This record gives sequence, C-alpha cells and structure tokens, in this order.
Amino acid sequence: MKAHKHLPTQKDLSVSTRIAKNQIITEVLQNPTFRKASEKFKIPYLIDEESVRKSFMELLNTEVYQSYISAAARDRAGEKKILEQILENQMLESESFNSDGEEKFIHWNADLEAVIPLIKGVLSKPSAADFLEKPDTDKMDFATELLATVLEKNEFLLEMIKPKLKNWEADRIAVLDMILLKMGLSELLYFETIPTKVTLNEYIEIAKEYSTSKSGHFVNGILDNLLKDLEAQNKIHKKIFKGSVNLKNILMKYRYLLILIASGVIAGSCYQRPGNGSRTEANIPMGNVKTTVEVIDTTFNFGKVVEGEKVTYNFRFKNSGDQPLVVTSASASCGCTVPERPEEPIAPGETAYIKVVFDSKGRVGPTHKEVYVTSNAEPEFPVLVISGEVAPQ
Repeated sequence: MKAHKHLPTQKDLSVSTRIAKNQIITEVLQNPTFRKASEKFKIPYLIDEESVRKSFMELLNTEVYQSYISAAARDRAGEKKILEQILENQMLESESFNSDGEEKFIHWNADLEAVIPLIKGVLSKPSAADFLEKPDTDKMDFATELLATVLEKNEFLLEMIKPKLKNWEADRIAVLDMILLKMGLSELLYFETIPTKVTLNEYIEIAKEYSTSKSGHFVNGILDNLLKDLEAQNKIHKKIFKGSVNLKNILMKYRYLLILIASGVIAGSCYQRPGNGSRTEANIPMGNVKTTVEVIDTTFNFGKVVEGEKVTYNFRFKNSGDQPLVVTSASASCGCTVPERPEEPIAPGETAYIKVVFDSKGRVGPTHKEVYVTSNAEPEFPVLVISGEVAPQ
C-alpha cells in the first residue's frame, strides 16, 4: 500500500509485509471448510475494502504492531496476539466497522456475542476449526424444547401471569416482555435441571438488553412473585445435584437462547408484524410442493451514477413449472441494497419480478451487490447482481 505511492519515502519502501504471512491467517486460509464457507456465503463480496484500509492504517501506529514487525522471529503467541489486537481494537472498537456490519446484518450486535468466542477459538486452533459446523445439538434442543413448551402452554401461562400484572392490561405489555415472562415461567415449572436463581437472573439480563429500559425491573418483579406463589404451593420441583451445578453450561444455553430471541426465532413464532430492512420474508408454508423457475434477468449494470442517487431495477422471472411459485425471502449482501419480493404466489406460466433498490450514498467507486432469493423452486434461484460505478458529488 505505502510502497506503491507515487513518491514513497524510504520508510514506505521498507514497509513490513510480515502480517500478510501470519501463521494463523495462513492456516485459516488453508482450512478446507473455510474455503467452502467463503464460497458458499459469498464472503469476498461482503468485504468493504475502504474499511479494511482504514483499520490497517490505524493499526500501523500501534505499539503492538511495531513490536510485532520488529520481533526477531515468529512465535505462536505473537502471531495470535496481533490478531487479537486487530479484533478488539481495530474492529470491535471501530465505529466504521460496526456501522458497516449493521448495514449487512440486521442483528449485528446480538450476533457478535455469539461470534466473538468462536473467533477466539479459531485463533487458538485454526487448522481444526470447522467453519461449516452446525449449532450445538444440546443447545438447539434446549431452545427448541423451551419454545415448544411456551407455545403449547401459552394460554395456561398467560392466565397465571395476568393476576400479577396489577394495573396493566396483558395486551398493553411490551411483546418481548410477555414472551420473556412466559419463557421464564415455563422454566420454573417444567425445566427441572435449571436452578430458579439462574432463570431469574438471566431473564432480567435478557430483558434489559433486548426490551425497554424498565423491562429488567418489570420482568424481575413478576417472575419473583410467581416463584414465591409456586414455592408456597409446592409446585417447584428441581433436581438436586451432588457437587457443583455446571452453571457455565447452563449460561451458555441461555446465551444461545438470547441469540435466537434477537434473531426473531422465538418472537416471530409468538407474534408477527411487518418490518423494514434489506430482507423480506413470506409466511406462506411451502411444504414439499416444488416447481421450476426461469430467471430472465440475473445481472444489471447501471453504468455510472453520482453519489446519493438511488438505482431501481426489476429482475424478471417466470414460473416455468406446474405448481405455484412462492418466493419466501429476498436478501442482499449490503444494507444499501433493498430487495422486494412478490407477496403472493406466482401461478404456473406467470411472470413476476424482484424489485431491487440500490442507495449509492457513501458508496463511491466501483460497486457490486448481490441479491439472494429463496423459494420452492428447484433448482434454486441464481444470485442476482447489480453493479456499476458511483462517482463523488
């Protein structure tokens, strides 16, 4: 970067490329599952080169980087330390990095809580990391069982909660608060391996982080009153473990559950309402009904526009099968690109389109954005691409 300046200084010419050959980075790049995941999820197209350049320039002036490039020899601890520095200071503390992440991923802040420990695990054992690994079965089973219990016992739980609401009407309680109350009550009654103290403490934290400013106090008060009544009626039956309870494992389950809540898995199952963002989804069940699709437009190059202009294009497609075509979701590689899918099923032989709006604000330079469409068509929709160049104002 510095060595390619028109008039580089001697310091620029001697710039270190040591970090490019970092042993841990090399092992990650050579990991077969990383290569497959990178291709599957189109990782190269998600990278903002300007953000990377800015972060690197900030890194150059840090003591840890200067110490890293001046070390006589490489060692595992040093290779790991510099990457941890980049993660914690150049990335997680960077406003531009987080802003870019929020544009690309709706639940960026919640996802980070799950992703950071995974990244640190990769830094410790990059060759052994499985980038295509599915969620831990134990945690998924826990979340699924809790969700099923809340749905099955919904009316019963609500009737137990209502008397504790005092001057509040049940339908005026924040939606997420009510969901958390039902989940917490379900755990108190039906999950005998989870201590009551863990249930109360964790739901308070979840309410504070994901609901209103007063939700933590509200949820705590209601659950605490419910617990006292249940204990007085001898309805709390928890297993007593010999030795110490594995609280770490229990809390890990809660953290996984918290991510599910943030992603809308539980909230969406109990309460649905339209939202905004770079992703649209249908609530129409597809079952096993399949059809085929002929995509007429897969790419669109808008040429050159001035920063701030919006570009709109309709990607046409046709239901070439003999069953209704249901477009269940349309998402984009960047928050600056918003796709809109057809709301209704497309009958056999009919033509429809995915409307895509690209906002060029803050996107100066060549641009390449992708749109991912899911449906009941086989084979699947191809990736739709909108590209062009954005000139400064």
